Amino acid sequence: MTDRIPLDLIGIRVELPTNTPILLLKERDGDQYLPIWINTPEATSIALARDGMQPERPLTHDLFTTVIADL
Repeated sequence: MTDRIPLDLIGIRVELPTNTPILLLKERDGDQYLPIWINTPEATSIALARDGMQPERPLTHDLFTTVIADL
């Protein structure tokens, strides 16, 4: 089993020229970064959650989280 390295969310960035959103993580006690290319809807959802905003309707992952918690 490998050691787990704690990561912090740095933010959502946009890669140019493709305008592809990237979720940018950084080692908590290091200086390495982990970029994860994501789609626009996921980037929007993450940005809303990070800013403490609730969308008018629950998003797919919100519903899934509720189902798992209820099980």
